Amino acid sequence: MKACIDLRSSLSAAMTGTLLLLVTIVFSGTRPTLAQDEGTPAAIPSPATAIVYMTVTNDGAVPDRLLGGETAAADLVELHQTLDDGGIMRMQPRPDGIEIPAGAKTLYTAGGTHAMLVGLTADLKAGDGFALTLRFETAGEIVVPVQVRFDAEPDDDLPPPDPVTAGELTIADAWSRPAPAFRGIAAIGASEPAPLDTPVTVGDLTVVLTADGATAGPRALTIIVTDASGAPVTDAAVSLSIRSLEMDHGVSTREAEMIEPGRYRSERVPMGMGGGWGVEITVVLPGEAAAVIPFVVSLDGPSH
Repeated sequence: MKACIDLRSSLSAAMTGTLLLLVTIVFSGTRPTLAQDEGTPAAIPSPATAIVYMTVTNDGAVPDRLLGGETAAADLVELHQTLDDGGIMRMQPRPDGIEIPAGAKTLYTAGGTHAMLVGLTADLKAGDGFALTLRFETAGEIVVPVQVRFDAEPDDDLPPPDPVTAGELTIADAWSRPAPAFRGIAAIGASEPAPLDTPVTVGDLTVVLTADGATAGPRALTIIVTDASGAPVTDAAVSLSIRSLEMDHGVSTREAEMIEPGRYRSERVPMGMGGGWGVEITVVLPGEAAAVIPFVVSLDGPSH
């Protein structure tokens, strides 16, 4: 059984060169395009991650505790709790596990306690599924089917997986959003990342990152994705990895939801200090390789 490890140590080490990502930016006029540089050393991409959402109900009279888990879909299964630290949302590892109170229902969400898959071994594609083994202090090991879909609410064509009951515990509707694994993708060194409001072309896609303000604090980031003809792309899975360039606060991951054709937004992104922020945008289209674009966002405000 793989043990949980500190998220910051597992991710921040790989993110040391996060701005040296999978692309090389070659500036041509005011519109940067991306091209491979055969002479640039390969960079190590960040470990691909995904969050498993679920509900655990304890119908017994005594509490239980989720201690960890494992799955063939990822190298590690880690338990985390999201905390508000002065306006900055941080993911705190829970190597001691997460209590399942007696007679209560526990929700596992991105903004609270959750299980994170670190180092995906294959792309998580909508409509697919995988088995996740959860290890409880009292109930023991429980194998749970996890469904891969875009939204919290399942659609008519893809009903939620059946609940799994073991002893007094019931695990219902375990699901995860689509995510790329990056396995088998050649890592190409990158030069300078793009600033806000700058179109960046990767293959047939053009991506622009915008923000709802220029001051430190929770920011709404919008990613505009268009195809080679300039038409909005409506079938992409878009995610963000964010880290401060001024101080090691670890890495925060977010998913963006489409608010209108070709425009994907992530609300309340934790950027609570002034200075530079590295924002890595990942865009995945069905059946295609991931497009990963680094941006730098400069915010006004205290840098400590």
